[in-house]
Amino acid sequence: AITVALTGVSSGSFVATWEIATQERPVESVRLHVTAHLVALAPQSLTIAAAASGGGGGLRVPTLGLRRCDVSVGEGAEIAKKCMSLSTDAAEGPVQTAVAIENAPAVGSFGSSSTVQWHGAMNGLGVAVTCMMPLSGGDVISLHLPQFTHPNSSSSVLVEGRSAGVFSNMALWNEETRALELRVGGGAGVVVVEYERSVTVRVLGLLLRTNLNSTVTGQGISISSLAAAGNVLATFVSRACREACMGKPATCCKGSSPRCLRGC
Repeated sequence: AITVALTGVSSGSFVATWEIATQERPVESVRLHVTAHLVALAPQSLTIAAAASGGGGGLRVPTLGLRRCDVSVGEGAEIAKKCMSLSTDAAEGPVQTAVAIENAPAVGSFGSSSTVQWHGAMNGLGVAVTCMMPLSGGDVISLHLPQFTHPNSSSSVLVEGRSAGVFSNMALWNEETRALELRVGGGAGVVVVEYERSVTVRVLGLLLRTNLNSTVTGQGISISSLAAAGNVLATFVSRACREACMGKPATCCKGSSPRCLRGC
């Protein structure tokens, strides 16, 4: 077991450990070992630390995100496998069947699928992602593209490709922040893209900046999302390249260092 850091007004009453899945308990869990007497019905407040970039000491959100719990999936073991849940072996009232946490947050994810590929000024910028959460009308996917520009400081740009209709064939470009915004069309709450479906578009009208210095070239292209089923915080895309680099080593095209946009 790995000890996990706790903060909050009740942190002194618990020691937290991370437990890997076993045959008897087929899900990973945080076990809170009570170190002081807790009065019945008294609220407890804890914050479990997030892992630092080097790992250790805290938790990370799974690569595939956290889905909003659907209690219709079943009960007990099934709830524990698919939802954030609680159970206890308290001597004065054990709850051994997992109970879903009603207000658990949903966190979206693009997994390790996000790819940006530059096809040149005539053919545009290709964007491909696999959404680990559904996308509904009004949800937004944003790309930070420090290596790109547009003749107009703020402009609508044309979107083509297999999934262009998801975004009503348009995107918004902000020259000041170098950000591209893809907004899902349709009514709020109406699911347009289901779980684990890929989205592939090509954005026209952008230009690769000609005055790039090494600092800008090395800046990572990042992707984020505001989605009803779970936001995605800004993370580097998995791969950023141009057609001429597709056969080159993957390290050349990593999202955190997209040198392939200029050459290999």
